[in-house]
Amino acid sequence: MVYVDTSVLAALHLNESGSATVARWYSDCTDDLVSAAWCVTEFASALSIRQRAGHIDASLAAEVWLRFERQCANDLQPLHVSPAAFGAAALTREPLHGRRRWSRRRRCRDAGPEFRE
Repeated sequence: MVYVDTSVLAALHLNESGSATVARWYSDCTDDLVSAAWCVTEFASALSIRQRAGHIDASLAAEVWLRFERQCANDLQPLHVSPAAFGAAALTREPLHGRRRWSRRRRCRDAGPEFRE
């Protein structure tokens, strides 16, 4: 079983600097692939960001989304993410403009007892 991060899925479906390497890995991979269920939201966000930035148009975004949906349905097992994990993940975001720097220790402490070191 191999965990596939959303960044790998984006490189697989979009033209990025690492896309060729990811495509070779994916075509050679014989392991079961899993990803956190939030990869769907993260992938949708990645597509929207690229579209708003003018890197892709609406037609390509729709085509990429359909390929991603097919991959999720046929080749990628989603892993459940608990509500607590969603909250903890939100705490890992770095504040804008460096107003307040968060350390990993601080994020774990603020996330709750199940994530403390």
